Amino acid sequence: MDFYPSISEDLLLNALDYASRFTTITQQDRHIFIHAKKSLLYHQNSPWTKKNTNDMFDVTTGSYDGTEMCELIGAYMLSLITSKFKDEVGLYHDDGLAVCKATLKEIEKTKKEVSNVFKSNGLKIKKIVHFLDVTFDLTDESYKPYMKPNNKLSYVHRQSSHPPALLKNISLNINKRLTNISSSKEVFDESIAPYQQALKESEYDHKPTYNPEPTPRNKRKRKRDITWYNPPFNSNVKTNLGRKFLHIVDKCFQKNHSLYKIFNRHTLKLSYSCMPNMKSIISSQNKHVLSKMQMHQHRNLTPAIVEKKPDCPLEGKWLQTNVIYQATVATETTTETYVGLATNFKEHYKNHKTSFPH
Repeated sequence: MDFYPSISEDLLLNALDYASRFTTITQQDRHIFIHAKKSLLYHQNSPWTKKNTNDMFDVTTGSYDGTEMCELIGAYMLSLITSKFKDEVGLYHDDGLAVCKATLKEIEKTKKEVSNVFKSNGLKIKKIVHFLDVTFDLTDESYKPYMKPNNKLSYVHRQSSHPPALLKNISLNINKRLTNISSSKEVFDESIAPYQQALKESEYDHKPTYNPEPTPRNKRKRKRDITWYNPPFNSNVKTNLGRKFLHIVDKCFQKNHSLYKIFNRHTLKLSYSCMPNMKSIISSQNKHVLSKMQMHQHRNLTPAIVEKKPDCPLEGKWLQTNVIYQATVATETTTETYVGLATNFKEHYKNHKTSFPH
């Protein structure tokens, strides 16, 4: 399914009717939804128009609500065809996939029914579809890796300060993913070039090879409540923090310990987390500096408000320590005195002033 170029006004109205079953959509909201899709495209002072139509209704790619609108249409279309696939159908933005497990005759019948549903709503079913990073070709039942045009691949550099286990598995995981989304070795060899180049630029010497894994057995897996410890990793730290941590666990929680069942090597796992990279550090600093500049500009534009500091009972010696003080507290009916000792007079005074309103 690909909704972007084919959404019509009637289809959007039907989707809004479907959505109104679950939430309130006023007539004004409907008018805004439709009116926001009226778009014009100008090039060299002349408008571009669609062939054989003067309708300005369109969902422009990159619009603020383009993805949300396609998800609304997708949810509506799923409601029409879900029963035909026994719920084995999914949607991601404007792309959808469905699985049909039946005989060839039943599959052909389902195909015609679904095609009629899409056709009645002005949509088409593609035989070649790009779904995330995979291209599915229904004409020859093949699939292969997909990458958007002009997309630049980049991976974490091998010399970066990341956990060694992460760096070691990057090339292996890429190899495994490309193998899983390639229907044959020939398809794999045809698609590997840009990924191999990206790995080379990041100084990985791994050469991807087509290595399909056999179907795994259904092994019995024992469920445990796992507690993860995620210390930040830095290559400048020479101490093996993971080994130290597990050694402490073994030492403090031995088998005769009452908490051994909760804290042991099977229930406590360690996985390093990555430190912020240079980009995030610079972005955070820029955001901090810009926010201070904006506050400074705002103060210059607004009248200055001078706050009068409270009079100090100690004649300005706020930081005096070990002070014995007396306070007179008066209410409507009585007057009481309070004697106290302040190790830090400024903190005590502030706390009393805060508690007075209550």
